[in-house]
Amino acid sequence: REFKERFEAIDEMQDAKDRMRVLKQTGTVPEYTALFKEIKGRTGYSESDLRDRYNDGLSDDQWAMVSICLTKINCTR
Repeated sequence: REFKERFEAIDEMQDAKDRMRVLKQTGTVPEYTALFKEIKGRTGYSESDLRDRYNDGLSDDQWAMVSICLTKINCTR
């Protein structure tokens, strides 16, 4: 039983990593964010890695908005 539980946990982590690797924003940001949050806790990635992976999955248009916001003092969007 312990053997099975141990490898199920590893498989679940690998499955989450595989899902995160191919996750891309194709709809709205809230939809993408919800899917990302569903997966992130099972990956074992650090917060820094998660932030990078989240940004990598954003559409080009959304990433451009994030980049602009990061350069402004008061980002309201």
